[in-house]
Amino acid sequence: EVPSAVDSLADPEDRSRLRGWASAVAELVGEPGDRVLHWDLHYENVLAAEREPWLAIDPEPLVGDPGFDLWPALDTGWERIEATGDARRVVRRRFDLLTESLELDR
Repeated sequence: EVPSAVDSLADPEDRSRLRGWASAVAELVGEPGDRVLHWDLHYENVLAAEREPWLAIDPEPLVGDPGFDLWPALDTGWERIEATGDARRVVRRRFDLLTESLELDR
């Protein structure tokens, strides 16, 4: 939404430019896509807490698609994953659980 103050701008080119920017922002905000990500979100960095049921600690902020935040959770505990003898199945199962619970496209 374009602020009503835009109409008070003297220069028609400024008004047009600002309306164009507002339109572009409105279009992007409604789309899925880049967000601020934790990038180190795995079970060792999620704690039970009092102010919230769960508290994510030790972020390594990154901007990107929410799906990128899955990697640290998929990669955590690799020794245990390998010890199952079926790493592919375990990682796929984690991936399926995460994409389903976070409502991300598979």
